[in-house]
Amino acid sequence: MVEENLKKDESITTSSVAQDDKVGSSSTSSAASASVGRDDKGGSSSSSSDVSAPVVKQKGRSKVKQVYEGAAYISCGFNNTLVTITDARGNTLAWSSSGKCGFKGAKKSTPYAGQMVASDAAKLVTDPKTGCGMERIKVYVKGFGSSRDSAIRAIASFLKVTALIDTTGVPFNGCRNSKIRRV
Repeated sequence: MVEENLKKDESITTSSVAQDDKVGSSSTSSAASASVGRDDKGGSSSSSSDVSAPVVKQKGRSKVKQVYEGAAYISCGFNNTLVTITDARGNTLAWSSSGKCGFKGAKKSTPYAGQMVASDAAKLVTDPKTGCGMERIKVYVKGFGSSRDSAIRAIASFLKVTALIDTTGVPFNGCRNSKIRRV
């Protein structure tokens, strides 16, 4: 495969060298052959770093996949609110956080911040032109933060909620309690 690419590169450079010979400048043809990685005798030089395979780049945005059902993971802590919207396989389609929406400090954990975060993520997914046209969603909520309910309501205003599941961790006996205070 690499040899085929090198042969293609050599054929391209030999045609450019032939065009240079037609013009009549022999110094440019030797410079062109030297830049490709050939010595003056026509053989290939030992340094292979000069010759590289062509790279194909796609310009613009790739076509957006249409996803009609997905899942929203809401993490409501005491300091921040995070919303991630995925498809059925778990591939992230959109995400948002309080800091991304412009809230700082203690305002990141407010119910209003949770509402703005959830609506920002839901807008990215429901827009049929730029998003993926999602219609139905399962909501997984984790944490005890104050923005829990407002984030759920904000997602419900954009998408039809098919399931609401609480995934907050519950300790099985948990950490050891602090010692009893003696007065």
